[in-house]
Amino acid sequence: MNFNQFTIKSQEVIQQAQQLTQEMGHQQIEPEHLFVSMLEHDPDVTPYLLKKLNVNIGLISDIAKNNSIRIQSLAQKNLQPPGQPRKS
Repeated sequence: MNFNQFTIKSQEVIQQAQQLTQEMGHQQIEPEHLFVSMLEHDPDVTPYLLKKLNVNIGLISDIAKNNSIRIQSLAQKNLQPPGQPRKS
């Protein structure tokens, strides 16, 4: 994957997700990190669309953050989230 082929906004969101991942002490960027970064990066895009769909943005953001914490907790216990293949 060539990072330079992403749009500037996409690069910024990925960088923000990477920073969030590091702040949380996680080993890898997960979809939840990207989603939270998309919500926080530009209030004119993702939050706007979710509001149009009557989605509670605060609730969905909290769920994404809690899932990030849960994923790291499982990784520390060497477990896999449901539906994920075990690593050998």
